[in-house]
Amino acid sequence: MSRAEGIEDTGAVRVELCAPGVLHSLRLRVLRPGQPSSSVDHEHDYWPDTFHVGAFDTAGVAVACATFYPESSPAGRHGWRLRAMATAPEVRGKGYGARVLRRGIDEIRVRGGDFLWCNARK
Repeated sequence: MSRAEGIEDTGAVRVELCAPGVLHSLRLRVLRPGQPSSSVDHEHDYWPDTFHVGAFDTAGVAVACATFYPESSPAGRHGWRLRAMATAPEVRGKGYGARVLRRGIDEIRVRGGDFLWCNARK
């Protein structure tokens, strides 16, 4: 992986830092089905320290994604928050979500972070 480029080549799937807009279609399909497309475009997507990780198939289609940004946990510990993590149903169980999460954790470490938190749903 080239840290400068933020790209990890994992064979058939590329894992890389990316702009939020390229993840909106996947977010909408997995996290907000039936809702307007505006429901997956969040203010925190554009904060200066926010970053997005996507896993893309050979056709360049996002198959997994996650967003990370600095925010204190509910307990008050300074850290990074994980939001909008999704994996396309047709590739679940293949490790793409894990690769996205690992890439995000690596980036948090590069940025000096040591604590990641999230709220989750089934």
